[in-house]
Amino acid sequence: MNKTELAPEWNIESEYSSVVSAEFLGDVQLIERNLQRFMDMQGDLPARIDKDLQGHPLSEVDLKLIAELLLLHQELKVLSRNVTTYVHCLLSIDTKDEQGQEWDSKFTDLGARIAECSTSLRNWIRLCRQEQIDLLLRDPRLKCFSFRWAQSRRLKEAALSSDQEELLTSIEPSGFLAWSGLYDTLSGSIKCAVKFPTGEQSMGLSQAHSLLRDVDEPTRKAAWWGIQNAWETHEEASAAILNSLAGWRLASYRKRSKTKTYDHLDYPLVQGCIRREALQAMFAACEEALPKLQGLAKGMAKTLNKKVLDPWDLLASLPEEKNSSQDTLIPYHEAIELVREGLAGVDASLGEFVSHLHKNSWIEGRLLATKSTGGYCTGFPKSRTPRIFMSYRGSFHDVMTLAHEIGHAYHAWVMRDLPLPQTSYPMTLAETASVFAETAMRDVLKMRAAGDPRQSRFSQEILWSERESAIAFLVNIPARFEFEHQFYQARREKTLTPNQLCDLNERAWKKWYGDALSQMDRRFWSHKLHFSMSRSFYNFPYTFGYLFSLSVYSHRKQWGAEFMSKYNALLRDTGAMEAEDLALKHLGADLTKIDFWRKAVAEVLNKVNGDEI
Repeated sequence: MNKTELAPEWNIESEYSSVVSAEFLGDVQLIERNLQRFMDMQGDLPARIDKDLQGHPLSEVDLKLIAELLLLHQELKVLSRNVTTYVHCLLSIDTKDEQGQEWDSKFTDLGARIAECSTSLRNWIRLCRQEQIDLLLRDPRLKCFSFRWAQSRRLKEAALSSDQEELLTSIEPSGFLAWSGLYDTLSGSIKCAVKFPTGEQSMGLSQAHSLLRDVDEPTRKAAWWGIQNAWETHEEASAAILNSLAGWRLASYRKRSKTKTYDHLDYPLVQGCIRREALQAMFAACEEALPKLQGLAKGMAKTLNKKVLDPWDLLASLPEEKNSSQDTLIPYHEAIELVREGLAGVDASLGEFVSHLHKNSWIEGRLLATKSTGGYCTGFPKSRTPRIFMSYRGSFHDVMTLAHEIGHAYHAWVMRDLPLPQTSYPMTLAETASVFAETAMRDVLKMRAAGDPRQSRFSQEILWSERESAIAFLVNIPARFEFEHQFYQARREKTLTPNQLCDLNERAWKKWYGDALSQMDRRFWSHKLHFSMSRSFYNFPYTFGYLFSLSVYSHRKQWGAEFMSKYNALLRDTGAMEAEDLALKHLGADLTKIDFWRKAVAEVLNKVNGDEI
């Protein structure tokens, strides 16, 4: 296979040619001018806002000023997101890009200044009388903010004074954001001593993690133990980071619990636009299915010629067939065509979108030593165009990652004509289109393989991939949630030691994996980035999105020729509705009832309990 076929390069120069270009520097200068303009226009409005909250109503002139400030602030966010996205793209290609690092640092401070300047205004939106919100919404330019304001007002009783909110915002970069940044620095500098059968090799964490998908078990095992040992060396530092992040959040929640007690789930639930009842129903359905899910894991172990899975098998690739000389790598041009064909099987417009992405060079897939790990979809708010980042190596997993990220891109594309405040959807709904794209593609590939005996390997890859996804979303993610939930409850009382964190993690994994694993990953809390991010509970939205997306996909036959228009309408509402209201409107479903989730989990099990691989 010609390796040059595995190197699609994205075009980000259509936004800015470089960080020294006139366009880039012009936008940075415009941000600074608009920020100063915002401050000048605001004047002593914060003082009058405080008086309004104390019972001295704002004038009509002040309400008009607030409207203009809100629109200007939105312009600031568009410009800052555009330049920040560009720099993020540069750093993804070259993590050591000095100019990119310098601008990234500047934009962290700039973002804090933009947030700080509007603190009193945002606090007023959360606390003011509803009739004042209604007056603002009479302005057609502001109607797009309606849902976002309503979500903010869900936490109305948690608001502090404007001065206190401004203080918290101003010290965040040196507070919990700094702890999250320290984890990034630590994980980026740690070296693993990976002891292969052929000898020991030192490598970075990202390289070691990539080996966990290797088809060769000794390689996976060596990488897993290398990662474990590396984090054990740094366990005190990683525990300090986790404890400090949680401590900061819990202190904030206590401070905000003036008339109502707020716990560690209230903010993540509001961010996810879901209710506690829906979260509880979802995990209850997963727990009910644990015996079958654990049996599924044991079935995968059988394919690996063992009784139960080892922790280094959870991401393993399907074992290669004995005496097979077939090249299993898929050239990129074949991969993009497979994805196009898979999505076109749902609707021609989806296939056309894939061609549009490819034609415009909006996908980055080169193999470069300087690139960061992982894959993501981002976008430029000025041009409303998406970009996809990954490192395409030609595996079946890479093809599915490509489909997944293209699904994200389509989600953004179908919303491109909406006002920007209505395009910011929560994590819970962010996986709707991405998992949908994966599912559609697998179905097409299964149909193709069924009619061609030469495609039997594809059939096996698809089934293996589906089973890995089921275990990841319905067992691993709930175990992560279980750990984090128990951790926050324990952290209220004390700081936890590394060993206590390991014990807590092990109990969570034992609950969900049972006897389907030979041993639990006790140090998962330290080597999983998601626990040390600036956002807590970066886990349950994945299970939610996985099951919700499959439920949407299951309506294809029921909706028939209307499916695509109904699907697009659902996607377009994801930034303007809570998940429960979205499901009720578009699916006629109640997410707070366990029956919805039982049905979704049953569909997963039905898909993956096919023939033995």
